[in-house]
Amino acid sequence: MNELLTKSFKYKWQRIGLIIFGLLTILMGIVFLASFLHMLFSPESKITEWGFGKWWKLILLNSISIVLSIWLGIGSVLAQKWARNSLLILSWGWLITTSIKIFTRILEHDIFDWDWSIILTEIVLGPVLPLLFVIFYIQPTVRETCKNIDLKNHWLDRFPLPVTAVGFLLIGAAFYIFVSLPLNNFAVTFFNFDFYGWMGAILQVLEIVLIFFLVSLIFRSYVYSWECVLVFQLFIALSTAVSTYPENGFNLAWNGWKQWLDVGTILIFLIWSRKYFKSPVFRNGR
Repeated sequence: MNELLTKSFKYKWQRIGLIIFGLLTILMGIVFLASFLHMLFSPESKITEWGFGKWWKLILLNSISIVLSIWLGIGSVLAQKWARNSLLILSWGWLITTSIKIFTRILEHDIFDWDWSIILTEIVLGPVLPLLFVIFYIQPTVRETCKNIDLKNHWLDRFPLPVTAVGFLLIGAAFYIFVSLPLNNFAVTFFNFDFYGWMGAILQVLEIVLIFFLVSLIFRSYVYSWECVLVFQLFIALSTAVSTYPENGFNLAWNGWKQWLDVGTILIFLIWSRKYFKSPVFRNGR
């Protein structure tokens, strides 16, 4: 009894933080829902003029954002390990992608043409807010708090966090391909060849199947899963290089440069994560 009271007092502030950040995450889900409903029913909305592809992408992206935010927020309030790990991974991704977005806009001088209120909103909702999430959820005391409250052994507990992050990254890529399928007549570009219609759809479906196969290798602790993911990402990088070079040459124009920045960031993260894929924790489980 005394040990339980000591633990409760020791992690009191971390528990309060989990509740606050959980409620903030739920609030973001509610904001996503309100924004979605406003787009659907506002008299000024031009959504009725959209084609099926945009409707498909809008509904799926908003639905998953709303459900995921509320679900993870509730998990954080309840101090669940899976919620803390998922929010930390997603916050890192949110921080990196928004930082890249603002960085490219600064280089393009696009951001300097905006109103200051818009710039501040972009910065707060961009790097600042996810940075606060990362700073909180990365703390060892927060991890220990969740471990002491959530005593269940979840299957994701078997994997180091960077390994889980690679799996989440691949699942996110597959989902984005899926929601983007109907856009522009199923258009996709591989090695500077454009494919449309049924051929484009088949290629993208095959890419989704391949990605989920790689995810299954990761979460089955396959010993060469890191190498398989690296080969796949190098294939994407090579396709990006071939597709951007003919138009932009060695002096890459902004569109090609942005693609390379995204692909390069993923490659750097993947190379950094190798030590976790080769660790006994990943191979043998906890």
